[in-house]
Amino acid sequence: MIKIRNLSYIYSKGTPFEKKALDNINLEINNNSFVGLIGHTGSGKSTLVQHFNGLLKPDFGEIYINQKNIWAEKSEIYKYRFKVGLVFQYPEHQLFEETVFKDIAFGPKNMGLSLEDIKSRVNWAINIVGLSSEFLNKSPFELSGGQKRKVALAGIISMDPEILILDEPTAGLDPKSKNLLLENIKSYQNKNNKIIILISHNMDDVAQFCDNIILMNQSRIYLTGSVKKVFCQVDKLESVGINVPTVSRIFNLLKNKGYNIKTNITTVDEAVDYLSDFK
Repeated sequence: MIKIRNLSYIYSKGTPFEKKALDNINLEINNNSFVGLIGHTGSGKSTLVQHFNGLLKPDFGEIYINQKNIWAEKSEIYKYRFKVGLVFQYPEHQLFEETVFKDIAFGPKNMGLSLEDIKSRVNWAINIVGLSSEFLNKSPFELSGGQKRKVALAGIISMDPEILILDEPTAGLDPKSKNLLLENIKSYQNKNNKIIILISHNMDDVAQFCDNIILMNQSRIYLTGSVKKVFCQVDKLESVGINVPTVSRIFNLLKNKGYNIKTNITTVDEAVDYLSDFK
């Protein structure tokens, strides 16, 4: 699990450009959770997740992974890079090897796995992200943007981290590929008891695949709770510039028109089930 206590972080501390990016964050995320981390650009989302594996060190506060303070022993911080996998928003920044195979294998190789285990991990990972084995001998720099994103994701998954953080993982993918990738990640999370944190501006994706939501605003946590609990608070969300899922907006409009219906419907499948029984 992840536990954050009184976390604050300041960019360019002590300079005229000083900016508090995180302001007294307190948070807990339990195992086997698929969490949507949302908020407008600059709210602190990316800064927050970069603390989870020690890429950034807090100015104040503590970060615990499985009850252990990750900064208790500075020499051990590297271990959390294997426990917490982070796929950045721009995957081309994470690709560097000659072939897709070598890129995906880089993490398992540095974990000290055998060649047989490395090959197994690579094939397992590309299957999760929806790539075929024919890509393995290609240069990652010959691929499309969407394919690069999948290779970067496979490279993190191949290390089998306990916590997987995805920053806009479906950017550049067509709707069919996007849904397949998120469905595979959801299945991976359920089968392996993982924590998945999805940073996204697509509220329909968040509603469909996430269990809980963390909404950040102005460097602080503004709302937390289940998908239904958060997305039914339409006025609060819109007050900080967040659009609700399309289905939630429609049901909220119908409620305001006087229809006696629920407003905690967030996905198309839920809407179909609810309306088929609606009288």
